[in-house]
Amino acid sequence: MSLLLLMRHGQAQFGAAHYDALSELGERQADATGQHFARVGSEFDEVQIGPKRRHAATAAGALRELAGAPTPISVPQLDEFAEADEILHAAEQLCGLSPAEMSALPRVEQLRHYDATIAAWMEERVHLERRPTAASFRAEVAGWLREVVARPVRSQRLLVVTSAGVIAAVVAEVLELPVERMSQFTRVLRNASLTEIAFSAGRPSLVSFNSVTHLLPALASGI
Repeated sequence: MSLLLLMRHGQAQFGAAHYDALSELGERQADATGQHFARVGSEFDEVQIGPKRRHAATAAGALRELAGAPTPISVPQLDEFAEADEILHAAEQLCGLSPAEMSALPRVEQLRHYDATIAAWMEERVHLERRPTAASFRAEVAGWLREVVARPVRSQRLLVVTSAGVIAAVVAEVLELPVERMSQFTRVLRNASLTEIAFSAGRPSLVSFNSVTHLLPALASGI
């Protein structure tokens, strides 16, 4: 039995001019995960990451204390379906708000509109400009997952550092849930959380989801 360990990136710069960078908290989350890996003696045969800066920075922190850790491989299929500013722009259109009105809202209200827009995109009620449909995104992730779990080598441990949308798509695929159900997972995934998928002979099984027990409560965040 092999293990696919999915790690969501540390907290990024939500609401900043450039979202794709870890916040100070995000860096601490990545480092804390690396300390956890070292403490429990984790070893990985392969590390894959999404193509964004936040993916690479999270992986660097998580692997820093592991001697002989594999060099991360950037995989296009592990990219998020859209960036935060694109989703907020679609949220403004969905709600009939101007950018100034959206930015003036309390953070909790912005996040409510943000989550609602993601759910609407997954239900094909919203189109994200220059981005794939939810069905196409899910199909890309599913294709990647099939290749991983079909590997003939047994007892592999693969670490994947990516974003919430990819993890949601993988979990929905393993549980054979429809595309629109992916939003159930995106809205609850924590930064630097760990999700375990066991696989053998092409058959994946969900072992655990969205675990942050390796983080102190002060390091917990959702976006």
